[in-house]
Amino acid sequence: AKDADVAYNSAIRYEIIRKPEDASTKFHIDPVSGVVRSMVTFALDGGRIYGFDVKATDREGSENGHSAVANVFVYVLPETKLVLFVAGRTPLAIEQHVDKILR
Repeated sequence: AKDADVAYNSAIRYEIIRKPEDASTKFHIDPVSGVVRSMVTFALDGGRIYGFDVKATDREGSENGHSAVANVFVYVLPETKLVLFVAGRTPLAIEQHVDKILR
């Protein structure tokens, strides 16, 4: 995320919004960098898709900071698949062609 403010007002903090019905417990997010990492192995989960929400809040995540929520989807490829990196496309555009990508 980016914030056009300066100093304290531009300091963004990230958090995964935990819900019992989603995969949020399988992932961790660095609150400062926003880097998402897995907390479990996905060796037997090839072909599965996990989704959860991430909230970014300025003012170092304070209660009176401005926030935005993004949906995050993690596609676990089977071991037999090559990794394909797609840049410059919206998640919706990728989802529309996921069957072709995962072949």
